[in-house]
Amino acid sequence: MYKTTFLTIFLFISMNAMPGFKFPGVTSVDAPPLPLSHHRRIPVSWAAEGELYHTDKEKVLKLVNGLRGSGCYCGDSHQESARPLTWNSKLEKAARLHSMDMYRNNYYSHVSRDGTPFYVRIRRQSYNYWSCAENIGLGYESEEAVMEGWRDSAGHCVNIMNPAYTDIAVARAGNYWVMVLAEPE
Repeated sequence: MYKTTFLTIFLFISMNAMPGFKFPGVTSVDAPPLPLSHHRRIPVSWAAEGELYHTDKEKVLKLVNGLRGSGCYCGDSHQESARPLTWNSKLEKAARLHSMDMYRNNYYSHVSRDGTPFYVRIRRQSYNYWSCAENIGLGYESEEAVMEGWRDSAGHCVNIMNPAYTDIAVARAGNYWVMVLAEPE
């Protein structure tokens, strides 16, 4: 709990110190990318481009809400159960655009190549939030595999279990995955 609180406060102060960034009362938590040992670059071999970008929404919601409903340990920190999340199309667009950008430009980061952080990408989709988070993953072949990677990473897991969040979306481009979670205003 202390690590999460410190990270939240640190990120809030850091973001508010950025020129032009002032969102009073907004806390954005950004889990670091998974360690390189978690990444397995796999060749993208889908026949149709539509399959390259396919994410099974129902499967994602079942996996995420199953985890949230039972509670779990995120690293050494026990997270209580939390209410189910609802899929949000605006968050989906933010996640999809970022996963496609990373895939097409061969990079892996919470910050777009043009310097745009995730919380700005979310607002650009006309989604106003009190708090938000982004998890990214690389090298996973399925919804189950990326969820296992996020669950096994304390920072990503805490984002998923955060009881403040009510909305979610996950998108993929090839083996680049983006999860966006938020609490709307």
